Amino acid sequence: MTLWNPEVWNGISVVTVVILVGVALVVSLVRGWVIPGRIHREVISGKDAAIKDLRDRAKVDADTIKTQAQTISNRDAMEVATTRLLTAFRDVASAGGET
Repeated sequence: MTLWNPEVWNGISVVTVVILVGVALVVSLVRGWVIPGRIHREVISGKDAAIKDLRDRAKVDADTIKTQAQTISNRDAMEVATTRLLTAFRDVASAGGET
């Protein structure tokens, strides 16, 4: 007999259907096919908190990048000034102190 034969389905009782549905529900819960609302809300709230942490982290990173850019800019300006001064001193020294 095949599974689609009506005589096979006629022999299944209500208790068998309830047991099959129960087993299917338990299997789907264990495998994660069906997720209870309580667990879903917990997972989503955790993800929302992680996103908030990332936004806070992005603000801190932006402040750090701004500070680093200002420091590098100041350092570059000092290096340029130092290079010009040293070049001027070298030119004066190589000229024999004559201006």
